[in-house]
Amino acid sequence: MLAGVLLVSGCATQQVTRVNTTPLEQASELRPDEALLDVGIVVFDTGIPADDPTVDVPGAFPRLREAEARFFPYHLKDTLQDTGYWGAVRVVPAPSNSSELLVYGQINQSDGDMLDLHIRAQDATGREWLNRRYRERIAAAAYRGSADPYQDVFNQIANDLVTALRGLDQAELARVRQVAKLRFAAELTPEAFGDYVVQNRRGLYEIRRLPAEDDPMMRRAVQIRQREHMFIDTLDSYYGNFYHEVSEDYDRWRQFARDEAEAVRELRSSARWRTGLGIAAIVGAVVMDSNSSSRGYGQRVLRDVAVYGGIEAIRSGAQKRREAAFHEAAMQEVTEAFQGAVRPILIDMQGETVRLTGSAEAQYAEWQRLMREIYAAETGFIDDIEIYSEALPESERLPSLEPILLEELNGASSRQDDGPAAADADPSLAGSG
Repeated sequence: MLAGVLLVSGCATQQVTRVNTTPLEQASELRPDEALLDVGIVVFDTGIPADDPTVDVPGAFPRLREAEARFFPYHLKDTLQDTGYWGAVRVVPAPSNSSELLVYGQINQSDGDMLDLHIRAQDATGREWLNRRYRERIAAAAYRGSADPYQDVFNQIANDLVTALRGLDQAELARVRQVAKLRFAAELTPEAFGDYVVQNRRGLYEIRRLPAEDDPMMRRAVQIRQREHMFIDTLDSYYGNFYHEVSEDYDRWRQFARDEAEAVRELRSSARWRTGLGIAAIVGAVVMDSNSSSRGYGQRVLRDVAVYGGIEAIRSGAQKRREAAFHEAAMQEVTEAFQGAVRPILIDMQGETVRLTGSAEAQYAEWQRLMREIYAAETGFIDDIEIYSEALPESERLPSLEPILLEELNGASSRQDDGPAAADADPSLAGSG
């Protein structure tokens, strides 16, 4: 039995994963305006309970998720624009009736090693275009090229949306655009346009009647919708600045996180193997001792070697688990570097300046309230509205992750140099006899 225990050995297997296997479907020619829809991509759901962000969600780093919830929509926007199948594509902080197609996303897992997203898309009529989960393990080779390591997933999403778009004829696309305009007007002034669009039993929006072509109230609603697009473009530029500012550091973090995630898996597997081998060796030694009728020197040596080797294997397993905990803590600390600040937005209206501050969601909600007030007041200065963002102070810009990454990597190296001598016995075995 002892020989069997001492001859136990492990083996490792490598899984080969192909990368960049999903080409992006692109339009072969310029599409006419009537074949295009404007798209709003809502900032993604982090997948972490808002009422308790301390909840441990596998594959989630709360501070990093806040950044990814903004980063992913903008990357999807770039991908959709590259297809040539869409009109204006904007990232929005909240669902907006000004969009003809809204895309929602939830991040289930994102740790550099695995990307798991749930994507849903719905047009202005309430028709669901897409409602599915995209899950893919990221190969190490994906980090060697110039493309985004997650690009395959975003290409799949974009291709699925194009497939849904092709399923609609010109009349249906025109209806989507018309419903979007009427729903925006109804949201702006329910008293005037609330009964122009109704929801049927299936939850789809249908046009009950249309306003006259020269309806002054609809003309004002259309003007405000244009300003709504200008405002969202300003917010979209914020998301764009954020995206480009963190891209390099985020790419570095993802690669580091993937390597760490792989190391954690290997370390945990190694820890279980080493601990199991150690216990088996001790048990084997005890059985050998109890079955032996001789107390000779050679027999005692073999028994002591087996017990000592088993204890050392357990101690080694405990050290491996401590190393895994260190790697997990290092990844969590790196995510603390992701910080963001939304620039205040200034709105000039006939010499009067309104300054909107707070989160993008708060600014957008305040903007919508302001537009309803302008419409209700019928002041007639909608064409004079100018929207622009305030400069962000240098002190509030995102810090670089490079110093933190170097510090963590150097720390990991120094810990490894300490060797097994610094390891203590596995606390989980304390008190066992």
